[in-house]
Amino acid sequence: MNERAPDSKSKLLAAAAEEFARHGPRGARVAEIVRRAGVNERMIYHHFGSKDGLYRAVIQDQGAGLLERWLPYLDRALEADSPREGLRRAYLGYFLAFHARPLFGVLVLREATQDWAVRPPLTSTVLPEQLRELFRRAERAGVLNADLVVCHAIAISALTVAPSVRGPLGGNRPEIGERIVDVLLDGMIGKGGEHDGHGGADHRSGADRADAGG
Repeated sequence: MNERAPDSKSKLLAAAAEEFARHGPRGARVAEIVRRAGVNERMIYHHFGSKDGLYRAVIQDQGAGLLERWLPYLDRALEADSPREGLRRAYLGYFLAFHARPLFGVLVLREATQDWAVRPPLTSTVLPEQLRELFRRAERAGVLNADLVVCHAIAISALTVAPSVRGPLGGNRPEIGERIVDVLLDGMIGKGGEHDGHGGADHRSGADRADAGG
């Protein structure tokens, strides 16, 4: 059975992602988007309301695609036997998922340089529940050295940009990801995060300690 042909909305999202990645939200031209998509310009306004609406839809679509690729890695990360290994699997998975969908990173960088932000601020509530659980485990084990959101912001920045620095990281792409993740984890939780957290330290999370008054 033949696969269903892409509809006008899907065609516009794909074409607009390419155009916005090349020129950013300010420089992208509607005429070029509809030429690439092979649809009438009025379909932009029918589906998205405006060029801004199309851009927001592209960011959401690309971000959802990245998350879809990342989630299986996060599920496997929850099976790890130590906080460090769990976070290592999670962020190596992010690296592999991100570089399988490179347009999202280009779009985010274009957005930042053109001061045209549409994504919500990064808070813990927008992070996948699996990742929040991995950080809770690290916190309960007493091995987390920094705030979750700060750690995540630094991690995704390094994992998306560092591979473009040629030379010092060497190796193929998976090896580069492993090197970056290991350095990040040395800063986040240190080498001691290899254990499972069963020791003499107070392993309650910060919220648990606050509720208990100690």
